[in-house]
Amino acid sequence: MTVSAAHRRHPPTWLLHGGRPTSRWLIRRRYDVREHGTGHVPPQGPVIVAANHTGVIDGPLLAIFGPRPVHALTKREMFDGRLGRFLHSSGQIPLDRVATDRGAIRACLHVLDHGGAVGIFPEGNRGAGDLTGRRTSRSSPGRPSCR
Repeated sequence: MTVSAAHRRHPPTWLLHGGRPTSRWLIRRRYDVREHGTGHVPPQGPVIVAANHTGVIDGPLLAIFGPRPVHALTKREMFDGRLGRFLHSSGQIPLDRVATDRGAIRACLHVLDHGGAVGIFPEGNRGAGDLTGRRTSRSSPGRPSCR
């Protein structure tokens, strides 16, 4: 599928970029947050950050504590009400998990075309993070596939 560059939209970045230092400070006052593997993320250029999804706070922690601001794919249901306005303002990308979401694809491509970082949770929902219960690919038996 080819997606025209004219139809791509970049998610907002003002809260994602500007709010990270204050958010880090606030969270670290209450929690002992430890970052692992941040050296594997290139400091610039397009990158897709794939993370385990073990708890409800994984997305915000990835956006706030990642070595770069991350526009994470977030299930569309989270974009209702005030939380939705906040997620939109913080640059997160709504994703329809039931059907092919061309809007989410366009937004991700736009972020990547502009040297940004896109966050994904390949498990598709919260899990143990240990790949138990994974599905295998029909094209590559024995290899995990994403839902």
